[in-house]
Amino acid sequence: MNCRFHCCACDAHFASLSAFDAHRRSEDDERVCADPETVDKIKLLGEASCLTGPTRLDGVKVWGLQLTEAAERRLASMARAPATAAGSAD
Repeated sequence: MNCRFHCCACDAHFASLSAFDAHRRSEDDERVCADPETVDKIKLLGEASCLTGPTRLDGVKVWGLQLTEAAERRLASMARAPATAAGSAD
Protein backbone atom coordinates (compact mmCIF):
# COMPACT_ATOMS: atom_id res chain seq x y z
CA MET A 1 0.00 0.00 0.00
CA ASN A 2 1.26 3.44 -0.91
CA CYS A 3 -0.14 6.93 -0.96
CA ARG A 4 -1.90 7.35 -4.30
CA PHE A 5 -3.57 10.71 -3.60
CA HIS A 6 -1.75 13.47 -1.74
CA CYS A 7 -3.63 16.57 -0.59
CA CYS A 8 -1.45 19.59 -1.25
CA ALA A 9 -3.70 21.78 0.91
CA CYS A 10 -3.31 19.82 4.18
CA ASP A 11 -0.48 17.37 3.34
CA ALA A 12 -2.62 14.27 4.11
CA HIS A 13 -2.03 11.02 2.19
CA PHE A 14 -4.75 8.70 0.87
CA ALA A 15 -4.94 5.22 -0.64
CA SER A 16 -7.98 6.03 -2.80
CA LEU A 17 -9.70 8.95 -4.46
CA SER A 18 -12.86 8.13 -2.46
CA ALA A 19 -10.95 8.54 0.82
CA PHE A 20 -9.44 11.80 -0.45
CA ASP A 21 -12.89 13.08 -1.41
CA ALA A 22 -14.32 12.08 1.99
CA HIS A 23 -11.86 14.38 3.77
CA ARG A 24 -13.00 17.42 1.77
CA ARG A 25 -16.12 19.31 2.79
CA SER A 26 -17.95 22.48 1.80
CA GLU A 27 -17.81 25.39 4.21
CA ASP A 28 -19.13 28.85 3.29
CA ASP A 29 -19.13 27.92 -0.42
CA GLU A 30 -15.50 26.81 -0.20
CA ARG A 31 -14.02 23.33 -0.24
CA VAL A 32 -11.88 22.76 2.86
CA CYS A 33 -9.99 19.85 4.38
CA ALA A 34 -11.19 17.93 7.40
CA ASP A 35 -8.69 16.21 9.67
CA PRO A 36 -8.86 12.55 8.52
CA GLU A 37 -8.99 11.44 12.17
CA THR A 38 -12.36 13.21 12.51
CA VAL A 39 -14.05 11.71 9.43
CA ASP A 40 -16.18 8.64 10.21
CA LYS A 41 -15.77 7.16 6.71
CA ILE A 42 -11.96 7.19 6.90
CA LYS A 43 -9.55 5.03 8.86
CA LEU A 44 -5.78 4.94 9.20
CA LEU A 45 -4.43 2.10 7.07
CA GLY A 46 -0.85 2.40 8.29
CA GLU A 47 2.45 3.96 7.36
CA ALA A 48 3.72 3.71 3.82
CA SER A 49 5.49 5.64 1.08
CA CYS A 50 4.21 8.56 -0.95
CA LEU A 51 5.32 8.45 -4.56
CA THR A 52 3.08 11.23 -5.89
CA GLY A 53 5.59 14.08 -5.67
CA PRO A 54 9.00 14.73 -7.16
CA THR A 55 10.71 12.92 -4.26
CA ARG A 56 9.72 9.77 -2.39
CA LEU A 57 8.43 10.28 1.16
CA ASP A 58 8.65 7.28 3.50
CA GLY A 59 6.77 6.73 6.75
CA VAL A 60 3.69 8.81 5.92
CA LYS A 61 0.27 8.02 7.42
CA VAL A 62 -2.01 6.68 4.69
CA TRP A 63 -5.78 6.94 5.11
CA GLY A 64 -8.45 4.84 3.41
CA LEU A 65 -12.18 4.27 3.49
CA GLN A 66 -13.70 2.54 6.49
CA LEU A 67 -15.48 -0.58 5.18
CA THR A 68 -18.88 -1.59 6.46
CA GLU A 69 -19.15 -4.96 8.20
CA ALA A 70 -21.01 -6.33 5.18
CA ALA A 71 -18.23 -5.23 2.82
CA GLU A 72 -15.60 -6.77 5.10
CA ARG A 73 -17.53 -10.09 5.09
CA ARG A 74 -17.79 -10.04 1.28
CA LEU A 75 -14.06 -9.43 0.93
CA ALA A 76 -13.26 -12.16 3.44
CA SER A 77 -15.48 -14.65 1.59
CA MET A 78 -13.80 -13.80 -1.71
CA ALA A 79 -10.40 -14.45 -0.13
CA ARG A 80 -11.59 -17.90 1.01
CA ALA A 81 -13.15 -18.85 -2.35
CA PRO A 82 -11.21 -21.52 -4.27
CA ALA A 83 -9.33 -20.21 -7.27
CA THR A 84 -10.17 -21.66 -10.68
CA ALA A 85 -7.90 -21.65 -13.68
CA ALA A 86 -9.25 -19.66 -16.59
CA GLY A 87 -10.05 -21.81 -19.61
CA SER A 88 -9.47 -25.11 -17.80
CA ALA A 89 -11.54 -28.05 -18.99
CA ASP A 90 -12.88 -30.68 -16.61
